Amino acid sequence: MITVYPTFNDTGQNDLSGENFALLVIRALVLPSSHFMGFYPYSVIELIVASPLASRIFSALISVLIFGSLLALANRRPAMIAAAMVLFGLSLLFTLVYPGGYRHQVLWLVFLIAITALTRRGAGVPGIEAVGGPVKFGRFCFLILLALQVVSGIERVNLAFVAEIPLSRSKDLGAFIQSRPDLKDAIIMADPDYLVEALPYYVSNRTYLLREERFGAIVRYTRNARLSLSLADILQTAHRLQQSEHVPVVILLSQRLDQIAAPVSLREKLRLATVPNAGRHFCLPERDKPRQAFGSGCRKR
Repeated sequence: MITVYPTFNDTGQNDLSGENFALLVIRALVLPSSHFMGFYPYSVIELIVASPLASRIFSALISVLIFGSLLALANRRPAMIAAAMVLFGLSLLFTLVYPGGYRHQVLWLVFLIAITALTRRGAGVPGIEAVGGPVKFGRFCFLILLALQVVSGIERVNLAFVAEIPLSRSKDLGAFIQSRPDLKDAIIMADPDYLVEALPYYVSNRTYLLREERFGAIVRYTRNARLSLSLADILQTAHRLQQSEHVPVVILLSQRLDQIAAPVSLREKLRLATVPNAGRHFCLPERDKPRQAFGSGCRKR
């Protein structure tokens, strides 16, 4: 398989404009923790997002655990150097090229487990290895990292099979649209655009990509698009589509407008790690107010 870089998904890359390249490299090598926060369970990530102080504390803690885990290989220097090189390589990749999600970050743990198994050696009694204090501390840190993954796994199983909270609400939205005969031929548009990508699996309605100004359901994360949108822009596009296609237009937004009290500018970016949302909130214009874009006709489930 051949990958051409950069791809047309150029906004998936890190925006390094205005950044000092040397400082970015130093930060990636010295403080890789910010790129491996996916090691924490959802409950901790929610706390990190909500509290700057908690973010600093848990960021420092993950740094200690990551660098401490390298000491587990202190009595096998080539293996420790290899693990450190993989760690710094991934950190540079996440800093200078693409942000890494959990499935990318955990590759370092997989490598650490593999190289530990491949380089294991005994001293005296088979299966027993004489180790010093640094190695014991490193193993303790590594066990904590593995324990965090167990907690994360339990959380994911609970969300999927016990609480039955899906990672996507596209199916629910599809059922909601199908329950409204007046929306049978409606055009669905969204901001961010990727909210419509899964809808074709559940409804046959056409989807319109706001930023790329075209019909479709596959989003290109490209800067060759409308990089700045206001609510007025969204409404104007919806009215234009309604007049040209002679069908209703459904607008999906990731932000809850009823929770925004004052004008605000939101910066969107590609998210590779999210916390599932247990709520479902669908808002549509009231039937007797076709020009009201965000009316009171809301259903919350």
